[in-house]
Amino acid sequence: EKLPKENQPLDHPLAHVVKLQTSASTVMPGVRPGVAGVRDPGNVVNAFKLLMRREQNVSRMGRFTKSECCHIARHYLPSKSRIVDQMHSKAYIGQFNKQGDTFIGCFQNKSIRLYDTETDFKLRKEVQARGLRWTITDTSLSPDQRWLVYSSITPIVHMVNMASSGATSIANVTDIHETLDFGPDQCGLYGRQGIWSLEFSHDGREIAAGMGAGDPALCLLDMDTGKVTVRVRGHRDDVNAVRYADASSNILFTGSDDRMCKVWDRRILGSTSGAPVGVLLGHTEGITHIDSKGDGLHLISNGKDQAVRLWDIRKMLNPSEAREALQRWHFPQFHWDYRCMDYPGVGLAIRHPRDCSVQAYRGHRVLETLIRCYFSPMHTTGQRYIYTGSHEGSVHMYDVVTGKEMRKLDAHISTVRDMSWHPTLPLLVSVSWDGTIRRWDHQR
Repeated sequence: EKLPKENQPLDHPLAHVVKLQTSASTVMPGVRPGVAGVRDPGNVVNAFKLLMRREQNVSRMGRFTKSECCHIARHYLPSKSRIVDQMHSKAYIGQFNKQGDTFIGCFQNKSIRLYDTETDFKLRKEVQARGLRWTITDTSLSPDQRWLVYSSITPIVHMVNMASSGATSIANVTDIHETLDFGPDQCGLYGRQGIWSLEFSHDGREIAAGMGAGDPALCLLDMDTGKVTVRVRGHRDDVNAVRYADASSNILFTGSDDRMCKVWDRRILGSTSGAPVGVLLGHTEGITHIDSKGDGLHLISNGKDQAVRLWDIRKMLNPSEAREALQRWHFPQFHWDYRCMDYPGVGLAIRHPRDCSVQAYRGHRVLETLIRCYFSPMHTTGQRYIYTGSHEGSVHMYDVVTGKEMRKLDAHISTVRDMSWHPTLPLLVSVSWDGTIRRWDHQR
């Protein structure tokens, strides 16, 4: 089946919600000034008219509504780039902290660099990671911003105190990098497992980790005891992505090379037993990353089938239905290695017969590494956009509602694995295998 020329508009209730979150208030015909109008999601109102209505107090609020702020800010997309740092090593991780005043960049040469975004990305601290195999696979900051954890293709996670003094943190020399062992046999760095993804719970009491490299599992580690309390082997291949669904930290999402996203309820998981509450089928190749919308219902996943998929967990299958579907239905599968080969299905839409995703966004390339995807910030864009890295060295932005590619940011000369949108500014930072960290600002 041939691919459509363009991604299709979203036909789902989420489309209407996103439109309302990013639309401006308009005054209905015949309504006298001073009476609040209604929002027309399809209407585009320029900033001058919105300012005029605010001065006239049309909404009787004396200020912009949150949706009006997003309506203005979502049009100021990042577009112009400049290099803020360059290393002679591949960059794997690049993320803002929750406040947006710190950016974290991780390189294959064991360097974790923290930049002060309020002083034009001045280097604040450099951490020399320890106990790595190949590279740093993921990092996560605790909710209080005090602890940074980093993982590699080992069962050991290291934890660094961000409040420690000094511009350089070298393990066991200038700083103590505490170890957290996720391995089942407590064999430390010599274990055969690896960690591809990890995240602090929203209360900071647990760390969730996606395991692989021979022993795929979802693991939860209690921060008070430093011990793994849950180890569930619910996937048949590497667990490349794990995310908490919302602030309650009760629901988790996982994505794996077995082509499935699974939904887990923390409250019913035993120490070594437990089944997912639902399975999301749709990807025809392995999943590289997951991001939650934060509402407990919606998530996106990036896949080696060269598509970002949007999901609603209310459409998920129960585990028995998923098993039956996998036994009954078959679809073309390619025997290829995405680390060194091009995707064999270019130009074709290999559709899963039990696809329960609500939308797919295509145009980027997922090759060589676990390329990531995210929702744009709620504060400035109302999560109107999805953005992802790409193998050809670009960042792609898709409109959640229309399905169209809104912008393609080209400047890197190698794979963009990770990127992060500032929570309150029209600023995006991307990291690439060309060793550069680039900031993208809106061009006036």
